[in-house]
Amino acid sequence: MPPHPVLVIQHETGCPPGRLLAWAAEAGTALDVRRCHKGDPLPAGIDGHGGLIVLSGQMGVYEDAKYPWLPTVKSLVTQAVMKNVPFLGLCLGHQIAGLALGGRVAAHPHGRVRSIQEVIPASALADDPIMSSLRPHDPIVQWNADVLADAPGGSAVLSWDQWGQIQMIRFAPRAWGIQGHPEADAEIVAGWAQDWEVTGDLAARDRAREELLSEAAARDAELEARWAPVLRSFLALIRQPGDPPPEPVRESPSTD
Repeated sequence: MPPHPVLVIQHETGCPPGRLLAWAAEAGTALDVRRCHKGDPLPAGIDGHGGLIVLSGQMGVYEDAKYPWLPTVKSLVTQAVMKNVPFLGLCLGHQIAGLALGGRVAAHPHGRVRSIQEVIPASALADDPIMSSLRPHDPIVQWNADVLADAPGGSAVLSWDQWGQIQMIRFAPRAWGIQGHPEADAEIVAGWAQDWEVTGDLAARDRAREELLSEAAARDAELEARWAPVLRSFLALIRQPGDPPPEPVRESPSTD
């Protein structure tokens, strides 16, 4: 019997699973990638999947009317948390989970972030089951305009960005969010940079973009090496056929 696949929700072409494909293949974990922007249907429930990963996208978490699959994504996240099915949200996926579980998403007070940031650990990071391999100043690609401004009750912040905003969080015993992109290699970042809108001085914009692309290329191997253990640890949690069902979370998370 094949392993239970991990449901991966993709919102747009430019935000693919990226490095997740190789990491999952290495772990022998099947990924069931649903490309919502291409019309792939989403299941109503999480049963039948061993885990859930929600990828990024340019849309906002409150744009349900424009992106009609978002309510189903929020429901799936809530189901995964309540049933203790492993969940990981990346950037938009992190924000969707934060909102679905009772938190609040808002614009980053610093403005749009397009850079390689550093991990600034909170005390809970050292004992986290999947994130504890990360060290202070480890790099992470961040490309976001919004943040999880208020964390859901019962969650634990694992790290902060340089402006004191939530960078990584543990929502529940087997649920995490990352306001960043461990899945994004230098090629994916280069694709995002092509859509870097023109604001202010054009020459300054071009310099900033070229500096970021150069740094992303130079640190690509470092980024892969630092984040591979995190994703391997997450994938190791995926339930296999014959495993006992996970114990449900006793307190149901609040929903938005």
